Amino acid sequence: MATDQTITGTFVDPQGNPLQNGYLVLRLSHDGQSGTPNQVVSGFRLRVTLNSNGQISPAVGIYSNSGLLPANTFYRITVYAADGTEVVPVSAVTIPNTPTPVDLATLTWGPAN
Repeated sequence: MATDQTITGTFVDPQGNPLQNGYLVLRLSHDGQSGTPNQVVSGFRLRVTLNSNGQISPAVGIYSNSGLLPANTFYRITVYAADGTEVVPVSAVTIPNTPTPVDLATLTWGPAN
């Protein structure tokens, strides 16, 4: 999959401990296109694993929302503990194309409609 952004980040549980071996699930809000013929389908779920320190490792390549047409896409992201318990409910996150890499934990997470 061609990408234009690299995502990183460190995640913690509600008590502030590293989310050891947890994972994120990302899904695009609606179908988009990046160049020709790169179609990004909203039904595709990307699972991103976290290491024992709660970090995305290795960094993951993904399409930035600013690089997709039509405009106004965002990612629905849910954060899970290693046992599958939902830690952060589904949230809307817009991934910019700069800086790269981008730390997901520093972006604005809002309600996903």
